[in-house]
Amino acid sequence: MIQELLPLLGNGPANLNLFCQIATGICVVGLLLWLVGARYSRQIVTLVGVAGGTLAGKHLPDFVAGINFSAPVLAILGALIFGVAAFVTHRLWIGLSLGTMLAAWASLGTWALMHGQAAWSPPTWDADMNIQSFGTQLWSALPSDVTRIGPWAAGCAMISGIALTILWPKMATALHWSVAGMSAIVCAGLAAISFARPEWLGYVPAKTVTQIATFAGLVIFGALIQWKLTPRGAAKAPKVAKSE
Repeated sequence: MIQELLPLLGNGPANLNLFCQIATGICVVGLLLWLVGARYSRQIVTLVGVAGGTLAGKHLPDFVAGINFSAPVLAILGALIFGVAAFVTHRLWIGLSLGTMLAAWASLGTWALMHGQAAWSPPTWDADMNIQSFGTQLWSALPSDVTRIGPWAAGCAMISGIALTILWPKMATALHWSVAGMSAIVCAGLAAISFARPEWLGYVPAKTVTQIATFAGLVIFGALIQWKLTPRGAAKAPKVAKSE
């Protein structure tokens, strides 16, 4: 599975030192999310909503004509609206995000296990291409076994993530941040190692099944740690006895 990510990295960054510093920072953030992300889940989701609302409000006049408000005012309004919405709908965003990450890794795992000897490279974007045509060419370039199994694997992973969030929200939150943290560590760490220390890739297990099992084991381990560290919800107040 790791080998399938290497061709997507390209030829390397122009400034290797800066790239490695950024990748190291992402790995540190991923480590924190892997271990304690669930404990501060609502705060993190709210901050992401505030940041997204700020950017959306700031650039809204660039996309919608006829808005007479200034960009700073719209940025503040966007931060308030998106922040409150993210705080209130915390479980919704956790479910969608967990399902999306599980679907992405399921798709990658399907490709790694089912592509055989087929090679894949994304189509080149040109001036006459739109999103629909790009997606069509991207899909047609995949092997038949991948296109047959991939949608089912991704769909089941997406539904599983959402269902887990509905049924067991605490477990889903711990699993979400464990997956998010390990994803950041694997992607950023792999990119930094492949450019700065490519010989270290020899320590990575060669078999795809072993890589998947190792990744899944680390995700489960991180989720268990967060399960223990995350405080339980506030206890329900005892019912007041009726006066006789």
